[in-house]
Amino acid sequence: MRLPVFVAALSLACASAPVAPSQPTLTKEQKVRRLLELTGAEKMGQQMVDAMSRQLQQAGGADPAFLTRFRELAAEQRFVDVAVPIYLKNLDEPTLDGVIAFYESPAGRTFIQAQPVMMQEAIEAGRDWGMKLAKQAVEDVRKAKADQAAEMPAP
Repeated sequence: MRLPVFVAALSLACASAPVAPSQPTLTKEQKVRRLLELTGAEKMGQQMVDAMSRQLQQAGGADPAFLTRFRELAAEQRFVDVAVPIYLKNLDEPTLDGVIAFYESPAGRTFIQAQPVMMQEAIEAGRDWGMKLAKQAVEDVRKAKADQAAEMPAP
């Protein structure tokens, strides 16, 4: 008869024990913003602004006042705010949860740390690749025109 008393006492103890508060559930938008934070989207947005500024300067010697205002507007209108609706539209919550879990893992953090270097190297490799393709295309077109001219009958 002692077992039923023990079970009853244990039940009462468990029922009256304080329950740890549960973590608040994040909304889908909060999850998107967390993912963008983890992936450094704000930094990438700043890199885009920097790259555009350099291109504008190189293309036509942009007015310094214009470049200053351009950067001010970019700081006021954050890239993350532009990206959130895109992520909301294209990713469901289970996907967001999985991707967030990855980026919070050691492998995800290592990947994020390596990403800026990989991105810069990919940009440089892409530029070199594009230049090589352009050079080859010019040579191919020049050769095709020369061959076509050689095949034309003399007047």
